[in-house]
Amino acid sequence: MMERETFAILKDHKDNFPNKVSCRFINPARSEMEPLSKVILDRINKSLRVIIKLNPWENMVL
Repeated sequence: MMERETFAILKDHKDNFPNKVSCRFINPARSEMEPLSKVILDRINKSLRVIIKLNPWENMVL
């Protein structure tokens, strides 16, 4: 995994913003792991559906 800089976003919509500054940190490396995690979870869910003979509806967004 590549090292990337973390971004800080100021929460300027919060009450008392000029006096008390708060921020949120965004980790760009997280997005690299999400597709892999989804694939792993989909495989596990598919095998569980076969084992317990469950046929749920899936929401397919095109």
